Amino acid sequence: MNVLRRVNYLKVLLVLVLSVIITITIAPNLSLVPARYQEGDIIPETIIIPDNIALVDQKSTETRRQQALTDFPPIYDYDLRLKQKTFESLAAAFQKMRDIQAGFSLARSENLRHIRQISLERITVLTTHNETNEDFARVSQEKNNLLHEIGLLTDLASPTSEQSQELEKARFDLRAVEARKTALDTALAQLKTRFKELGEESRRLAGAGNQAGLEETRSVGKLKTDFEAAAGVQVDERPFRVLVDARFSPDMETLTRTLLGPVLDLKVVVSRESLRNQKQAIQIRNLDNGQQERFETLETVVDLVEVRREIAKSATGLKLPQGLGPAAREAALLLAQRLVRPNLTENKGETERQRQELLKTTSPVYFNLKKGDVVARAGDNATAQQVEIIRALSNYNLENPKYPQIIGTFLIVLLTLGLMYRLIRQRAGPAETRMPRLLLMSILLLVTLGIAQMVLLVVPALTTVYEFIRPSTYSYLIPVALTSMLASILLRFEIAIYLGFAVSLCLAILLGNSLPIFLFGLMGSFVASIPMRRFDTRYALWQQGMRISAVNVVVLGVLTLLDQEPFVWPMLLDFGAAILNGLGAALLTATILPLLERLFDITTSLRLLELSNMNHPALKELAVRAPGTYHHSIVVGNLSESAAEGIRANPLLVRVASYYHDLGKMLCPLYFVENQHQKNYHDDLPAQTSARIIINHVRDGLEISRRYRLGKAITDIIAQHHGDSLVHFFYHKAQEEQGDLGGGIAEDEFRYPGPRPQTKESGLVMCADVTEAAIRSLDDPSPEEIRQMVQKLTTRIYMEGQLDESGMTFNDLNFIEKTFTKMLLSIHHHRISYPDAQFTGKRQGRIEDPKDFPNRNAVGGS
Repeated sequence: MNVLRRVNYLKVLLVLVLSVIITITIAPNLSLVPARYQEGDIIPETIIIPDNIALVDQKSTETRRQQALTDFPPIYDYDLRLKQKTFESLAAAFQKMRDIQAGFSLARSENLRHIRQISLERITVLTTHNETNEDFARVSQEKNNLLHEIGLLTDLASPTSEQSQELEKARFDLRAVEARKTALDTALAQLKTRFKELGEESRRLAGAGNQAGLEETRSVGKLKTDFEAAAGVQVDERPFRVLVDARFSPDMETLTRTLLGPVLDLKVVVSRESLRNQKQAIQIRNLDNGQQERFETLETVVDLVEVRREIAKSATGLKLPQGLGPAAREAALLLAQRLVRPNLTENKGETERQRQELLKTTSPVYFNLKKGDVVARAGDNATAQQVEIIRALSNYNLENPKYPQIIGTFLIVLLTLGLMYRLIRQRAGPAETRMPRLLLMSILLLVTLGIAQMVLLVVPALTTVYEFIRPSTYSYLIPVALTSMLASILLRFEIAIYLGFAVSLCLAILLGNSLPIFLFGLMGSFVASIPMRRFDTRYALWQQGMRISAVNVVVLGVLTLLDQEPFVWPMLLDFGAAILNGLGAALLTATILPLLERLFDITTSLRLLELSNMNHPALKELAVRAPGTYHHSIVVGNLSESAAEGIRANPLLVRVASYYHDLGKMLCPLYFVENQHQKNYHDDLPAQTSARIIINHVRDGLEISRRYRLGKAITDIIAQHHGDSLVHFFYHKAQEEQGDLGGGIAEDEFRYPGPRPQTKESGLVMCADVTEAAIRSLDDPSPEEIRQMVQKLTTRIYMEGQLDESGMTFNDLNFIEKTFTKMLLSIHHHRISYPDAQFTGKRQGRIEDPKDFPNRNAVGGS
């Protein structure tokens, strides 16, 4: 219930949105907007002012605005702080260079100090080494003396106690001397190592000092880059070398500032060529405070060339500080010339912005008109003033839409669409009011109205180029019948009528509530709604288009007689446009129809004709893989087509759908009797497995049909051609296999998935499929057998309720029985027996009892 309510809400929302879109489409032209005439044109109708209004005189207003733009001088930005910023950047650049050079000097001094410290330490280490070496020599001599004394005392044969004490003392002294010698030896090694380290450090510092000097020499290029970045200008190599040699002294900086000071107070532009285009003045905008003022003394403005020339003249008589020579003067001159920049620049963006604001604020020139004033009378030659007033009136109507009319238009459109929805629901049924169908109807409405708007957009340009064609002629080119023609093919006759009425009404409102246009479009739409007798070729569309053209000419002639208009040659153009209208509708239908077919999955007669081609890949595959099923499908198609017209079904649809209804059998062709020869593969399978194979051919057929994109109309019949009927043969076989337990078998496992046939076409294909399969199982059936079999089959299908949802009546079933019987008799008529022919009476595998006709499905039939 909630889903149904939500769907209904969506439908209401669709109607509202569609009403809004259509209202927006036709609302701009609600009031009758005069055509755009040229001076000298003949005005076909009297134009009267409807209200007291003030209309803008576009020509005079444009003249006033152009004059205001001419008097508006361009805007130049004036940077008053440029002098201060230039001096600051100059000072920063000089200070940076001085800091860098001071850093180089400090590094060199620090390096020399370290070298001196290392040299002094080397001398100290060398002196200590010499002294330690002398001590080492003395200790060595003392050791030798002690060894000699110990040797003498040891050689005594019987030393006295006093001599033994001397020996012990000598040995003790020897150990002390050896310890001193070892300590001195270690100290000498350490001093030697330290002396070597100090030598290497001294050489490293000397090399670093040399490298630093070399780097300082090489860093002039980097200094130049840093200086240019800080100063904001590029400097030549030669003057920069002079600055480096002068170590960027404050005197050089003062000299450069002295040359710059006077000229930076002037108003400087890039070139005076830009000022020559200005007549009297410019507008100067101060960048600091944003104030803007008019400046007329343009002769006081100088350009960069003049400023640099003035700097060179000033440098000639400039007194140099002590210690600076001519090279310093030249370097300061070149640097000062490079530092000069324009402080007055044209701002084209701001100029254009203020010009646009000026255009908006310039007051327009008005035509003050009163209600009832006659602007022009029918037949007048348009004067220049009349042309301007008519244009102003046209613009006024476009810029001031009448909201009551817009609301009224919305309501009439909403009412029309609402009533149309109710009529479609009652006359065509709920199936035609599903969301996809409603979306298709909406698109059909909007397509024609969109084409109408495009035609109206180009009418003014065409009227200007082709002056001999009346503007009203172009309205007859709008293909009003396009919507009805497409609806008649894709939907139903009743829907085409309703849509034709709606689009004709909307077009009449679009063209100024024109009753002739409404009648013209309505009659053409009625003709386009009439179903084509044979819509089996593209030429049928052109035939329908010619019918529409003929009706258009007749309706236009009748409207001319009703208006009592004299017959003049421009009317021939109107009739020509009416003829092109119908042909254009046919051309657009042929173009748009395939797109809508694919977009909304609608199968038209032309699409069915394409599918009926026996060279279609699906049918070719079926013929190769399951030739018996292929032949069976062709016979089913002939049977169903023969009875279609009598029950008001679509003959082409049932025939084509019959060709494809058993596509699923080609996946397992040998499990269906029409493709078997001697062996029945079901003999070796359980009944449930066999039933599953038979039932699955519907599902497999649906998958194959989607793969080949056969369309919803075909896939629906494939899904419904067995309904939810029972596979009787295997159901009974399963019961026999179960024995006494057979009553516990569920029928659902032996039923097709359904659904039951929902249309007469699906029901007819079901009857033809079952009938052809059953009759095929009989060998040389007699006419009476055929009649009884057909009657039993159709009765059995009806009694099972398979046709309850198809819309078929008893009269339809009676007609189907008679037609099938007649058709099958012509197919299975008795033949002459030849003497040498051998007949067995009954073919192996035929159904023994007509009441068991569904069993053929069970063993692989239809």
